[in-house]
Amino acid sequence: MNLIDPLFQEKLKKQFEEITKTLSSLPKIDWNAQFSLLEEIAIEGADKGWTIPPHSTIRECQEMIEGKSKVGVDYEFKLHYEELDNYNRMKSELLSVSSFGGKWKKLLEDCFINYEQGRHAIVIPSLFLILEGVIFDIVKNQKWKIAFRRINKQITDGSIQKPLFTSVRRFIDKAFGYGYFEVESFKPSFINRNWVLHGRDNIGEWESVDALRLFNALYSLTFFDDFYGKDTMENELKVMK
Repeated sequence: MNLIDPLFQEKLKKQFEEITKTLSSLPKIDWNAQFSLLEEIAIEGADKGWTIPPHSTIRECQEMIEGKSKVGVDYEFKLHYEELDNYNRMKSELLSVSSFGGKWKKLLEDCFINYEQGRHAIVIPSLFLILEGVIFDIVKNQKWKIAFRRINKQITDGSIQKPLFTSVRRFIDKAFGYGYFEVESFKPSFINRNWVLHGRDNIGEWESVDALRLFNALYSLTFFDDFYGKDTMENELKVMK
C-alpha cells in the first residue's frame, strides 16, 4: 500500500528534475587545475614565511600571497588574523585536545596568553620548540626533513593534501634551515629556528607577525595530523631505516 500522496510524489519528481537541470548547466570545476594553482601559491607563500591556513579558500590564499613581496604577504596575513573569526578558529583548533594528542595544549595556552598581551618575544622560542616536537611526533624519525620530502613525493597529485603538505614541508625546510653562522653576511629570509634557539638572532628585530607565522604553521600541521596518522608515517619511512 502506497502511503505517499501521488501528487506529492509528482511534485518531488519535478523539483528533482529542475535541480538536476540547474546543476547540469553550471560550469564544471577543474579540481586538478585548482589544486595545481593552490600548490603554486603554497610554494610562493612558504618561501615568504607562510603556510596555507586550513580554513582558507583558494581565492583567499591567492589574494593574500600571489605576486606580493614578503612584507606584503606579512601584512595580508596580519589582516587575515585580525578578523576574530579567523583568529579564533585557529586558536580553538590548536587548543583542542584532539590536536597533536593534546600534548602541547598547556604550553600553547601560555603562548596565546602572552601573544594576546603583546609579549610576542617570549612566545617565539616556545613555538619553535612545539613545532619541532610536533614534527618529530608525526614522523618518528630523526631524519624528519628527509622524511617530509619523501612523503611529499608519494602524495597523489590532484588532491587537496598535496598543496597543503607542500606548503608545510617547504616552510619547515626554510624555518629550520641551516644557520650558516660562519657566513658573516648571511641572514635568513624570515625567522629561523637555529638563529632563535642558538641565540644568534637579534631579539629586537622580532615582531608579533613572526609569532603569528609560527602559530599559523602549527595550525596547518593540524590538517596534516588528521590526514596522516603515525602508523602511515612509520610505514612510509621503513625504507629509510
